[in-house]
Order: sequence, then C-alpha cells, then structure tokens
Amino acid sequence: MKKLAALLLAFFLLLTVPGAASAKSSVSYEQAGVDLMLVVTHPGDEYLYLGGVLPYYATELGYSVVVVYMTSADETQREEATAALRKMGVYEAPVFGTFPDKYSERLDIMEECWNPEDVLLFLVQTIRQYQPAVIVSHDLDGEYGHAAHMLTAKQTLLAAKKAAASRFDTESAEKYGVWQALRVFLHLCGDRDFTIDRNAALSSFSGKTALEAETALYRSFSEKYRYNLNVGDPTYSVAEYGLAYCAPGLETLQQSNDFFYGLSPSRLNGPGLPCFSSLSAAAIDSAAAETQSNSWDEYFRSKTDPAEVVIEDWENEHWEYRTDDLSIIVDRIHTTNIGDQPVCYSVAQIRMRNEDAFRPGVRGTDPNVKLRVEAPTYMARRYNAVLAITGDNLDVAEPEIKGIIMRDGVLYNNLTGADTAALYPDLSLRIFSPGETTYEKLLSDGVLNTFSFGPTLIRDGVLNINAKRTMLGAVNPRTGIGMVEPGHFVVITVDGRMSNYSRGVSVNTLMHMFYLYGCQQAYNLDGGNSTAMVFMGEHLNRHAGEPASRTGQRFLPDMLMWGYSEQVPSVDDPVYHDSSPED
Repeated sequence: MKKLAALLLAFFLLLTVPGAASAKSSVSYEQAGVDLMLVVTHPGDEYLYLGGVLPYYATELGYSVVVVYMTSADETQREEATAALRKMGVYEAPVFGTFPDKYSERLDIMEECWNPEDVLLFLVQTIRQYQPAVIVSHDLDGEYGHAAHMLTAKQTLLAAKKAAASRFDTESAEKYGVWQALRVFLHLCGDRDFTIDRNAALSSFSGKTALEAETALYRSFSEKYRYNLNVGDPTYSVAEYGLAYCAPGLETLQQSNDFFYGLSPSRLNGPGLPCFSSLSAAAIDSAAAETQSNSWDEYFRSKTDPAEVVIEDWENEHWEYRTDDLSIIVDRIHTTNIGDQPVCYSVAQIRMRNEDAFRPGVRGTDPNVKLRVEAPTYMARRYNAVLAITGDNLDVAEPEIKGIIMRDGVLYNNLTGADTAALYPDLSLRIFSPGETTYEKLLSDGVLNTFSFGPTLIRDGVLNINAKRTMLGAVNPRTGIGMVEPGHFVVITVDGRMSNYSRGVSVNTLMHMFYLYGCQQAYNLDGGNSTAMVFMGEHLNRHAGEPASRTGQRFLPDMLMWGYSEQVPSVDDPVYHDSSPED
C-alpha cells in the first residue's frame, strides 16, 4: 500500500510540478514527519512576513505543514491562530513556545531576554519531534529590524544542523531520534531566488489570490492580537526567500520557486494531501467587505447618539470623542521594555472627515502678555480643543536646525536644517527632506501647517534606519504623529524618566511603535518634559514635572489640536488631572 501511494504521488507530481519528470533525489533520508515547518516569532507573522507559503504549499499543493510560534500566547490567541490555520488547510496543531513577546532592535539585548541556548534547545526538540523535510523562517535582519525575528531566524538555522547531531541534547535524540532537515529557507535571504506570486489565482480559493486569503485570515484575529499592518506591504512583506542551508550531500537547487524540487515524493506526505476545507472565495469576500465597512463608520457617532459623544473612563484609562466628522479614541498602555522596566504611553487613534477637524495651537498673541509659552492645559482649553499634543517648539528652541514651520499659513521658520512634515488638504501627512520643497510651493498646494523637529520615523512605509543615530536617540519621554491613511492619524506620547512608572523609549523604539500601528508616515515631535497629551482639557500623560510649575507642566509655545467642543472646561476651571506622577 505504501508503494502504491508513493507511485500515485509521483504520478501526481509529474502532472502538476514543472520539471519534476527529471527530478532526482540527491540524498537518502527517512520519511518526513511533516513536509514543511514554518518558524515564526508571533501569531500572524506567517501572513505578514512569510507570505504566500501557506496558501501555495499547504492549500494549493497539499503538502503537510506545522507552524511554530516562538512567543507565548493566551488561550484566545491560540484558538484564533489555530482556527485560521485550519481554514488554510494546515491540519497539524501549531506549536507555541514560552518566550515573552518583547521588542528590541539589538540582537545582544534580545539575547538577554531570550536565552539563545533555550531557544536552540526548544527548536531542536521541535524539529526532531515533527521531522520536517523543509524549514522556512524569518529574515536574519529581522525584516524591519525586530531582534526577536533575528534571533528566531538565527537559531532556526543553527537548530536545523544541531537536530542531526546525536551528541546534542541526547534526551530528545533518544526520545524522537535525530533528524536531518534537507533545506532551510529564510525570508529575504541572499539572492532571494525563490519568489511566490501572491497575486496569482489559486484554484483552492476559487480563483482568489494568496494575498486575498492571507489578508482575510489575518483580519479574522481579534484587534488586540494583530497589528494594523498591511499584509501585502511592498517593503517588508514581499514573498521572497533564499536558500540558507542544504543537508550534506544534497545538490544545490537547479530550479527556483519550488522548495521541494528534486526531493523524492515517496519520502514526502504531499503534494495532494487531503486537508480541511480551505477558506472559500465567499468567506474571503465576506471578510474583506466586513473590514471595509467597519474601517470608518463604526468609529463615528451613530444616528441615535447625541451630537457629541464624550467618554472619560479614568479608571480603565480609556477616552473617546465621536461626532459625524471626527473620531478620537485614546488608550493609556502599560507595558515593559526588553529589560522588564515599566513603560507607559498614551495612543490616540484619530479619524477625521474634514480638514478643519485639525487646528494648530500657538502661544497667545495678546501684546500686553510677554509670555511666549503657555501651560498645555491652558492652551488646549483656550482653543476648546478636544485633543492636543506637544508640537515642534515652534521658533523658540534652536530654529536654525529646523526646516519649514508654518501655522495657518503664517511662516515661523524657513530654513533647511531638518525634515519638514506637512498636513495637506486631502487629509494626508507628507514628509520632505531639507531642500525638497519650499514654503511657496507648499502654500500653492494648499498647505497651511507644517512642523519641523524630527527625525523622520517612517516615510512612505519605509522605516528610517538612521533615526537612532540622531542626538535624540537615548531613552526619554516622546511625542510623535503618524498617518495610517489620509484622515486616519495616530499620535503617541510616551511618559519617561520615572523608574517606577515609565522609563521612556528611544527614537528607534518610537519608530517601531508607529510601524506596528500601521503608519505609512510618522514624525518625531518635541519630547522630554515637554511631552503632553490633553483630552477635554485634562492631562493624560505624566512626567517628573517642572519645579517652577505648580501643575508639573512644562509651558509650550505650540500644540497640535483636533476638534472643538464647548464641553471643554474654561481656562479658569480647575485642572483635576495634571502631569505630576503622584496624581
């Protein structure tokens, strides 16, 4: 029966895989437990970074697959990841590691959090247990620079070699036997000889593409378990792979775009393995339609709501403001950095349908008042602003190292010392390098508000790898603005300089925070003790305070503001939530 099955598989391979008629196995090895093993850092990375592999090899061709997730996950996240894989035709239950979900851009720091020896041992034991013929994992450079991705790829490559060594971890060798994986492919590796066309129509999805299927499955995860990232991102999600390792005696591949080229089908489980029903075209259309319909309307007031919906939940650290044209949703997040030190930040998701939802706030212009700065709550209340954050310090601090700064068309600075971020009438945020545009050109395009502090964090979807090299690279309180799409902005303020509450973050970490919120553009604004986020006239952030200020607020010359509401307290009303850490 086994020989008959092998013959049928070989016949099927001849009919379906180009070039298979002349394929010869170059090495003798045992029957694989699974044909393919994917090793990824987080649930969802298989769609974001190892794009095309599951739809093509598991669903379309029917190879047996197991997915290994390095990070620990709660029960709900495990259930959602497993359910998505089942719809893709992966019948093996996924394997979950116990390593904490931490971010760092430095491999040496990541190795202090994930002991490399523990990672290697986990992967060797998993490889020996599931005995994959082919293994696929992350980019050695961590795709967008995530050190957990780097460590996953590095140790996967090493584990494939160690799993075949009988003297390494004799306990698992005795339990499962040693195992020689035949090939290891890594994302974006080397010459990237292996490319999967994610836009090709697949019969297993009724003509839908791999990209459509993966997008729908990733969107099936609960919002708390996924990032607002584009599954088809042209910079980091490209479905390009390179051969990183071949088993001894196995000839180098002579044909691209087939992980299994030249391997004897009698030693594999697929292609043609019966699997669970894949995600249907109707399900993909439904998921896409639901995502599209919910992308905006659900965030604004409903017809039965009052004209202004205001939610201030201080206990659960959640705030909302909704009208027909403006939606602001704010959360205060408590987490820890790679060294398990506390980090607290406030993030506001802003969706606006009209240009006038945004307003610049500048210091008072009363000629009898000599102050060039104002307390953040005072300025926000004077403008009746729903949400206000720190700006770029206008022309008060070091204007010579800034770029073009204007507010409501009034020019405050016109130099070329830094990048300039501009808000356009089409509700988009665009970033220009020094000398790339002019004040006159911006005005002619209808731009009235630009900001210059920097550095640029993300421009046109590409992370600025030089951001961490600026003089502002140390861990500090931070303020930044990002754009997911025109009209959808993300603003983040990170508290810092308080060892028991929040340490702050580096510019590079802030950049990755905006990336994980799905921003295509992101720009660093004034931070330090100037960091401020004010909602309905009350401070949401905290810092060590300013000795000369009774409220702990550093006075500012400008702010970025959204919304206008008569419900905002007046400048004479008391401030119940200031920025002092004791509050």
